[in-house]
Amino acid sequence: MIVEGCTRCLRLIDESLELPTRLPESMSVRFRIGTAIADACKKVGYDGDVGYQTFLYSNVADVRRVFMFLMERLPRGTSDSDETGGSGAHVHHKLASTLALQRARVWTPLFCKKKGLITLDDGSFAWEANQGVCPHKAVTVTAPTGLAELGKRTDKNLRHYYQHHMQLITAQPRERHQVAASLLERSSMEVTASAEWEHEWNTTGLPSRLTEQEYRQRKRERLHKRLTDSIRTSVQASGTSALLKGSLADLLDSFTT
Repeated sequence: MIVEGCTRCLRLIDESLELPTRLPESMSVRFRIGTAIADACKKVGYDGDVGYQTFLYSNVADVRRVFMFLMERLPRGTSDSDETGGSGAHVHHKLASTLALQRARVWTPLFCKKKGLITLDDGSFAWEANQGVCPHKAVTVTAPTGLAELGKRTDKNLRHYYQHHMQLITAQPRERHQVAASLLERSSMEVTASAEWEHEWNTTGLPSRLTEQEYRQRKRERLHKRLTDSIRTSVQASGTSALLKGSLADLLDSFTT
């Protein structure tokens, strides 16, 4: 409906524009059509932020601004055409009345509207450009690591697990709508970790004159020692030092080996 409305308004403003009123199934064609409509809006003078995402992933505020601009740019009919219901005047009045009703309606959150369905003042129903909206909930997903590193051999058992037992990353979330959110979350964590390591290496690692492997090893040893000392101190402070004579002592010793 949004694409059709914008296209028809643009055709009335500039008759030389040839834009489709329906979006096909192909996503690549959808992107091209959305970009073409955005370019047409800029061509007729719209100076706001508009792109293919304005029409494919509609935001109520952005779409409203586009329609208000197009409505103002519609050709003005003469008094005779207004009285006889000329096409331009009819569309202008229809858009004006629809937008006025939307502005007067009390805003309600998404969870109060089942699948974006709203009831209009005249008793009819309409969709409010939020179909398919779902919570952005991410879950932990895992993927094989170390397979792309040249010169590094992967453990045979680990490779067997990757090939025969590990689920595809798209099958790990319980709900299908969680796949995109989970992949975005994992990707952002990897990018953040990479940026933090690069900053640490440039500020601390390089001045130490150690190789990257040696620096990582020393950092690991420092963390293990700090963890071991913290556990020993906590156990001794609790008065259960006898626990250090057994499996706990072996565990602490394993941290430093």
